[in-house]
Amino acid sequence: MVKKIIRCAALIAAIGVMVMIFMFSAGDAEKSSDTSGRVTDMVLTITVKGYKNMTVDERLQIRQQVDPIIRKVAHFSEFAMLGFTLFVFFATFDLKAVMYIVLPSAVSAVYAVSDEIHQIFVDGRGPGVIDVLIDTSGAVFAVAVTFLIYRLLFANRHKTS
Repeated sequence: MVKKIIRCAALIAAIGVMVMIFMFSAGDAEKSSDTSGRVTDMVLTITVKGYKNMTVDERLQIRQQVDPIIRKVAHFSEFAMLGFTLFVFFATFDLKAVMYIVLPSAVSAVYAVSDEIHQIFVDGRGPGVIDVLIDTSGAVFAVAVTFLIYRLLFANRHKTS
């Protein structure tokens, strides 16, 4: 019973993450830039001493350097959440150990490709192979870390062959 509840909760969470990713990708180039700009400003306010006291030109210069990194970290993080939730979902099935890594990673990679295809149809946006690689890397990273933790906690509960 508990396993079914966890399975349903993880599936709902994974679908929620997919919807969140879809909604971020559905924003046109201007909306996407505004969103990442706000996040970048928030990060810079926290991490760069005196950022709010800088001139507009100084802030803009720093923001232009940091914004692409923030955007890529966001891609990585969104898909790390997806990889984690999918791992938890698949961990509720009796699978061989390798499948706990392969299945959530593969589903995340396919979703990363579909996300980039989706962006073809959004004004000012387009697909990027690098984004697919970053997205998939985020998912695989989360799956690998979660698998290691899972294996430490439940070493005798899953098949190893």
